[in-house]
Amino acid sequence: MVKNAAANGRPDRGKADRSMWKILKAVFLIALVMFFATFAVENSSPAQINWFSVLIDYETPLYVLMYGFFVFGIVIGLAVGGSQRFSLWQKSRKQQKEIARLMEMSTNGNIEAHHHIPETFDKEQS
Repeated sequence: MVKNAAANGRPDRGKADRSMWKILKAVFLIALVMFFATFAVENSSPAQINWFSVLIDYETPLYVLMYGFFVFGIVIGLAVGGSQRFSLWQKSRKQQKEIARLMEMSTNGNIEAHHHIPETFDKEQS
């Protein structure tokens, strides 16, 4: 059953809020595009790249170099953050399975009053 916002004593402002967010998003997107465009125009002078023997005297506009390193930094950040999130997800799944197992044992009456905590749980907490 879906409750209306007016039934909770609040006026229904759903459409107005959504349209305001759309306008704010559009303004932010336009400002961001303008920033990148003016940055590219102002930093279009060639930059010389020398990197060991792979790139010798390679010239590219400065903004391409800066945007490239910006995107590279985002990719590295996502990779590091993603690996941490994956390891936490695995740990969470393992603990959820242990909780489900202990709850099942509890409902079946298989847990004694002085049940020993599994060693794997002790190691994860310390």
